Amino acid sequence: MKSAEDVYAKTPRNGHDSKKDQEWADKYLTFQVVDEEYAVPVQQVREIISVGPVTQLPNLPAHMKGVLNLRGSVVPVVDMRIKYGLPVVDYTDRTSIVVLELEGESDKVLMGIVVDGVCDVARIKPQTIFAPPPCGDALVGDSVSGVSTEDGHVRVLIDIEKMLADDAYHGSNGLI
Repeated sequence: MKSAEDVYAKTPRNGHDSKKDQEWADKYLTFQVVDEEYAVPVQQVREIISVGPVTQLPNLPAHMKGVLNLRGSVVPVVDMRIKYGLPVVDYTDRTSIVVLELEGESDKVLMGIVVDGVCDVARIKPQTIFAPPPCGDALVGDSVSGVSTEDGHVRVLIDIEKMLADDAYHGSNGLI
């Protein structure tokens, strides 16, 4: 596994233009939760930070760790292990928060997810992405957009907006 800084250096960070969006279209940030590798489109990644102070808020579901102050922006943080009902472990020096920039009702919304470690920025070819098998798993639901089986790796592609759709920071029409 590479360092978060090495992986972050490979992500687009300077706004969006159609040429850059096309260049990054098949690229995904891959990260690990327990022993599984997950992926989100790299265009949604704002930055990767080490786990720091998170302010807890009252009456949140257990997977909502609270909020963090990211250079003046309040960013809600979700722990992926707890969200998926996996065993909780102490954070390590590999544990990271992936800060995502998602489409809100009226503007972009920042959301952080706690992962066990970042792996890489990988090009995942569309022909290697398959529909998720019909597992009937309520925990996964429709938040899995596909499964890639390239180069001996099985990567679970996450539709992060659907995964976070039931969290407190969402309104009836999507992210607030």
